[in-house]
Amino acid sequence: MSRQVGVRISIKNAVRQAVYYAAHYFSARCYARDYLRVISDGKPKLAQAAERYERVASLLKSVWKSAIGMKKFENAELLRAMSQSIKEAGMAERGGVEMIKEYLAGI
Repeated sequence: MSRQVGVRISIKNAVRQAVYYAAHYFSARCYARDYLRVISDGKPKLAQAAERYERVASLLKSVWKSAIGMKKFENAELLRAMSQSIKEAGMAERGGVEMIKEYLAGI
């Protein structure tokens, strides 16, 4: 197998994994966001955490939609954008976790 074919298969597998994980993590983060909204009544740190999880869900949804719609796996620009969205989702989630920790430290 040529290196180019191997890279194409590797990218194709990575995109399939992105679809799988983005969909599952997206749904889990939507649940976290919704739960935080319900329990955040009058608790600013939890409300801020819910906002962060909204951002996480939004970013993961874009990855999921992009990956599902990919016809050509050589689209480096789209792959970079998906990678950036995943990184930003991670940062937003860490911010949400920090808000929850701050809330818990104050009770």
